[in-house]
Amino acid sequence: MTELAGARCARARMTGRASLLAAAAAAFILAAGCGVTVQDEPQQVQPPRGPHRILASGLPEVPAPGASEEVLYFIKDGALVPATRRVRVTPTVETLVRDLVAGPTDAERDNGLGSALTGTTLSLAARDGNQITIEMDEPVAGTGRSDEVLAYGQIVTTLTARPEITSVVFTRDGQRIGIPRADGSLSETPLTAADYASLVTRD
Repeated sequence: MTELAGARCARARMTGRASLLAAAAAAFILAAGCGVTVQDEPQQVQPPRGPHRILASGLPEVPAPGASEEVLYFIKDGALVPATRRVRVTPTVETLVRDLVAGPTDAERDNGLGSALTGTTLSLAARDGNQITIEMDEPVAGTGRSDEVLAYGQIVTTLTARPEITSVVFTRDGQRIGIPRADGSLSETPLTAADYASLVTRD
């Protein structure tokens, strides 16, 4: 009886080993059939080449408003001072003239900026290459010659701050008029930023 029981136990152990071996063999065959190579050590996996869609959480980046700059020259303590505004698109020459005549914003006034162009009417008459012609419907309204110099200086320095504009001509009724430069002389020739450079300062 004891020998019979021992034989049964031996057969059971052999059957168990055979089952384990069969299961391992089946797993190996399945992995091979799926193209998975069995390796003794872990290997780094390289992603395939080519464009891939990247999944990310959160909202997409949106460009911040104010991608361009508008530079306008105002006056402070008898000098020309540039004021840089952040705007969504690059302003046209017409926009520069309009915003310059409109004067400083409240925040710019709080910073001490003013304008000698209050009440002045300007219009873009022509553009010839790098030269702009400004039509003055009426003389600059000011309290003295220094106001005139600063007013015309505001226009010339504002427009020539654009790299594509190098000079400005002023007309009235289509005829060129003499414009005071920083040195006090009158000129009917095209004016440049250099004519008012001595009046420019940085705030």
